[in-house]
Amino acid sequence: MKNMAYIRMGRDEKTIGYLRLSKEDGDDVESSSISNQRKIISEYAKQRNITIDDWYIDDGISGYTMSRPSFNKLKRDLNDNKVHTIIVKDMSRLGRHGAKVQLFLENILEEGKRVLSIKEGYDTLIPSTHNYVGIYTWANENFIRETSAKIRDSVVTLQKEGKWLCSIPYGYVKDP
Repeated sequence: MKNMAYIRMGRDEKTIGYLRLSKEDGDDVESSSISNQRKIISEYAKQRNITIDDWYIDDGISGYTMSRPSFNKLKRDLNDNKVHTIIVKDMSRLGRHGAKVQLFLENILEEGKRVLSIKEGYDTLIPSTHNYVGIYTWANENFIRETSAKIRDSVVTLQKEGKWLCSIPYGYVKDP
């Protein structure tokens, strides 16, 4: 097997940027977080002479589910050898389900493909960057659990205070 850490990305190896945000801004334009991720990845690629051939974007879809439209297309394109390298702003963009993200990264590694995560300095082709993947993915998954617990606590508090938590039924108007 080749020393993977020194493989140079050639032009026949398609590189994509993957962007994800769990909550949409609610309008038809690209969310500011998605735009910022694109800028970060573009600057990273430019500094390293890497050409981004395409962007795969899941805007408004939770990272806890690994079944997202663009992510599913990415997995198919990886299997069909249409994509070789994925660049993400950070590992939480790939997903927030720790075990499934680690399995995805393991499959990428076995296929000789590449994932670059800017924030963590992770590169599937450089073994020394693999040491903390479990910690990163655990922290990303734990963030979801903590946020969910905080929301549940807030709802319970509002219920105990007798606050109205539902929207007005369709076709009705609230009496002033």
